Amino acid sequence: MLSLRSKLIFGAGALLVVGGLLATTVSPTGGWKLWGGARDAGAVPGLLPVPASGPVDVGFSQFMVLHHDQVVVLGYSVQKRASPKIQALGRKLAADQLLEIGSLKGWLALWNKPWLPASSDMASWMPMRKDTADPVALANYLDLCAKTPGGMPGSTTVDEVSGLEQTTDPAKVDVLFLQYMIRHHQGGSPMLVYAAQHAETLVVRQAAWRMLVDQSKEIMQMGAMLRGLGASPLPEPVPPPDLYALMDTLKGSPQRAVQRLDQQQELMRGRTGG
Repeated sequence: MLSLRSKLIFGAGALLVVGGLLATTVSPTGGWKLWGGARDAGAVPGLLPVPASGPVDVGFSQFMVLHHDQVVVLGYSVQKRASPKIQALGRKLAADQLLEIGSLKGWLALWNKPWLPASSDMASWMPMRKDTADPVALANYLDLCAKTPGGMPGSTTVDEVSGLEQTTDPAKVDVLFLQYMIRHHQGGSPMLVYAAQHAETLVVRQAAWRMLVDQSKEIMQMGAMLRGLGASPLPEPVPPPDLYALMDTLKGSPQRAVQRLDQQQELMRGRTGG
């Protein structure tokens, strides 16, 4: 019988392997190549070089692998103990995060970068820039990261995870899971905002934007579920992002972070904050 951790690693690894087999191969001259495209002089026929990564691409991917991993742990930890509705939500969130982990690890493999960061220093890939939209918010977030064990505000602590796993009352499991998940999403939003604005590779900027919109919707939905249980969210670890202001910023960016932004209004409908 595989342990929970083994199952998670196996699942994420399987996604990465499948994605890699479908999309990539190794060039005889060294380095990863992507299928498709025209021939270049001296290149492998039918293959395109992988775009070079930047520090934001790599840092975001590494830290988001860690951040997503906790959602997978939480999603599976409530199975057989939460209400059927929350069990289904946990499975969906875990499955979604595993798919994204596969993409993140796939990018890192293509760039020949390790899957995990060398330290918990968030500022290593989120430095203050001249074009930072809200330097005060970023400075506050980086300061909070430096003071948080593990460097990720809003993450569930080891004691909290252990307490959740030992809780047998389905009603209490439901409340704790929703509270921890909402706080977890909220704490990771500044990473998504920064990558949507500053990641060097278009696909990474687009992925960060989609994650931000999806998780903002999930925060709202889980908040409604929590209120339906007569409970309230935990204090927000960081102020919620203004998605409309961010969208305006992305529209004006020389390197358009999200294509067809004017059509994102439908995705964001009903967003009122965490």
